Parts: sequence; structure tokens; C-alpha cells
Amino acid sequence: MIKKIVLASIITAATVVAANAQRPANDEWRDRLVIINPNQRAEAQNSAGPWYMSAKAALNFANFKNEYKVVEAPVVAGSDRYAGARTIGFEVAGGYQIDPMWRLELAYGYSGEFTDKDAGANFSMLNQTVMANIMANLQQWGTTSVYLGAGFGASILQSHWWGPALGTSSKKSSFNPAGQIIFGAEEQVHRNFALNIQYRILFNSGMKHDVEGVQYCVPGNEAACQANPENFVGTLSTEIENVITHGIMVGARVLF
Repeated sequence: MIKKIVLASIITAATVVAANAQRPANDEWRDRLVIINPNQRAEAQNSAGPWYMSAKAALNFANFKNEYKVVEAPVVAGSDRYAGARTIGFEVAGGYQIDPMWRLELAYGYSGEFTDKDAGANFSMLNQTVMANIMANLQQWGTTSVYLGAGFGASILQSHWWGPALGTSSKKSSFNPAGQIIFGAEEQVHRNFALNIQYRILFNSGMKHDVEGVQYCVPGNEAACQANPENFVGTLSTEIENVITHGIMVGARVLF
């Protein structure tokens, strides 16, 4: 009986020693446990870095008022109010995902050029922006999320006048403060790639364009003005009031 107990004890001790000899150090053992955990493995495979770049095409609708007058003859004046002036542009951005909810980005936007003709003169407006944005994921359903964002920065507004009623052409650019509100939805199609669609409303102040050296000629009298510069009635001055642009944007975001 005693021999059987001693023999069983020897066998048990040998088994424990053999198991301990094959067991790695504590840290390595914990690492192996993490690797063989299927949930954590899937999470590690699906994770992406915090940095990203994005690009979007934009269909824009600008609302603004463009006033113009001849300085030497105030009676020659008028204004055009534009509602939904359509242009096609784009936006590119680089950003950082702080956590699953919040992200920051720096974006450059190009509105596209809007052109119109009035009273023998051609007018065009181009708006470019540099914006610092903050985004917040409001809700997520599986791989689909909706987000809200806001941004503040500067716009470069460009005004250009030319045409038969003008003695020459004039172009001017102006830096203005700008702000925007963003609402969008995003579909994560891959751990490093997402498609998105968003609505953006952009606010920026207008600009005054004293078209120096540009003389205005009464429409229908262009030939006489070209023959004799004294037939020009005066210098053209214009002012674009605050510009509000609604945009529908579609694009992609790449995480790395």
C-alpha cells in the first residue's frame, strides 16, 4: 500500500515538472493567450492607424449678391442676386482619428468657377478655402456611421470682370474668414478604406472689388467707346456680399 502511494506521488511530481519545463515565462505565456483568443485576434486584424487622407467631389450651390456701379456716374448702378449658382469643385483633407468618436482634419476646398454676363460685362467668382475641422461620430450601425462636424478657417475669394463694355479686364483676390457645418454618413468597406457622402454649408464674408483702370461703356455703345475712350462713362466698382454655399459631397477616406 505504501509502495503504491509512493509510486503515485512520483508519477504526479514527474508530470508537474514536465509541464513546468514546457511552460514559457509569464510574459510569453500571456502573449500566447492573447494570440489564441479569437475575439482579440479579429480585433487586431481589423484595427487601422489613426491618420487618414480623404478626397471628395462637390456639387455646390452658392447664394450671394453682387452689386456694381460706376464711380463717376452713380446713376449707372445695379445688382444681381444669385440663389443656387451651381459649380463643381472638390475637397482634399488630412486628419487624425483621436478615438472612435472624435477626429480632427485640415482641408483644402476648391469651389469651381461661376460665370455670368450682365450689361455687356462678364463676371466670374471663384472661392477656395482652407479649413480646420472637428468631426464627431453620432451613431453607428455595424459598418455604417453618421457624423456631424464644424470647421473654421479662411477663404480666398476671387472676382474677375471683363467683356466688350469694359476697356480691359480686372481680377482681384481677397482673404476672408470662413466657417462651415457638416453632416454626413460613412460606410467602412475595408479596415483601411471608407466611402462617404455629406452635406456642407459654408459661410464666408464677401469682398469689394474696385476695378481700377477698367472703364465702363454703356451697352450698345461699345464701338464708339473703342474709337474714343472719352465715351467711357467712368470706373467700375463692384462688391460681393456674404457668400453662403450649400454643397453635396461624395468621396472616400483612406486610413493608415
